[in-house]
Amino acid sequence: AVRLIGIATIPQDASPDGTVIGGLSGLDYDPRTGDWYAISDDRSEHGVARFYRMRIDYDHDRPPVVTMLAATPLRNEQGEVFPTPGTGREASDAESIRVVPGSSDLIWSSEGDARDGFGPAVRRMAGDGAAWGRLPLPTSFDFDPAGRQGPRPNLSIEGLSFTDRGRRLWLSLEAPLHQDGDLSRATTGAVVRFTQLAFPSGRLVRQLAYPVEPIGPYPSGRLADNGVSEILALDRTHLPVL
Repeated sequence: AVRLIGIATIPQDASPDGTVIGGLSGLDYDPRTGDWYAISDDRSEHGVARFYRMRIDYDHDRPPVVTMLAATPLRNEQGEVFPTPGTGREASDAESIRVVPGSSDLIWSSEGDARDGFGPAVRRMAGDGAAWGRLPLPTSFDFDPAGRQGPRPNLSIEGLSFTDRGRRLWLSLEAPLHQDGDLSRATTGAVVRFTQLAFPSGRLVRQLAYPVEPIGPYPSGRLADNGVSEILALDRTHLPVL
């Protein structure tokens, strides 16, 4: 069973270094240190693209309280921070962050920067943000500017989760690849790929088709969609899906 313990509200100006807090898209816990890691999907538009190391004081009978919060810039393989979109260089659209089991390293996913021709990526980094490189991805994740195949802009790798003590990594897409069919609509659902890779080699192990429900009724002229935002591997065969 799952129940709500409580809600912690973090003011936008709570970060001691002055970064704006918002767009938090992924969260993970490091059992070795007691730290939490959260990542922002801000594309360097309200501050440099970043993730946060946090301490959260909570128990089963009282609401959580964030007791420590520190921002660290995300960096590319050249050690540079990510620019805003439209510069011709790859911008970040971070979505998920995970602690590498048995390690102080982190991995994080980006949906890519379609405007400048960059596809989705999964990167590994040290706890201080130093970039270790990209994880090889299957060719089905290659970005096609013509939109005939591959991931849709801003609708690609949303979820990450380790299993088998870190030897396997699940990736979940937010929406179907072009070749997998249409997006979910008011009355029709869609099919989204879940991909399991060997870690850290990136070797493709398996792919599954996950059905996404129809959006349901919504006012005409308003934005509405339905897709996968995050996953969490409980064991080899169970994945709760958000």
